[in-house]
Amino acid sequence: PDRFCALVFNGRDGLGGLFTTMAQHVQAQATSDVAAGAVLGRQLIELLTLTLDRTSDSADVALSSVRAAHLKRAEDVIRRNLSNPDLSPDLVADACGISKRYLHEIFADGNGTVSQHIREQRLIAARNMLQMPNPGPMSDIAYRFGFSDQAQFSRLFKAMFGQTPSGYRASQTSR
Repeated sequence: PDRFCALVFNGRDGLGGLFTTMAQHVQAQATSDVAAGAVLGRQLIELLTLTLDRTSDSADVALSSVRAAHLKRAEDVIRRNLSNPDLSPDLVADACGISKRYLHEIFADGNGTVSQHIREQRLIAARNMLQMPNPGPMSDIAYRFGFSDQAQFSRLFKAMFGQTPSGYRASQTSR
């Protein structure tokens, strides 16, 4: 299948070394005994399949760790830029040196969309600020975390936390 295309394996050690050695012997045997060569050829294909499967598993682990590193870097860029009103998937992808499409793929693996993650992180940061004494006017908090207007901020905050920002702030000061 496609996952075996362009795989490189070590032909000197392990299963790859065994495959290489066996391939040389099968080639020599096939010229002198056609029936034995056919049987050995099938065995060689089985060994090649096993070799490629193990190589593919190693490549999958390496690929997933690369994806995890890209995801962490993207999350860090988002966290550092929460106050930037221009924070967008384009900005994050550019800052990480990856394509926007790939950025969307790595977020789709479990974190929803990039835009959802940005919005959630902004709302969490705003909620954390509302827990502080004298956090300032609500409009300043909304703008500080990249929301274009206070009404939008209030709507999204209530959708995520179940109460308005001012209601949340009041509940924090009464404690």
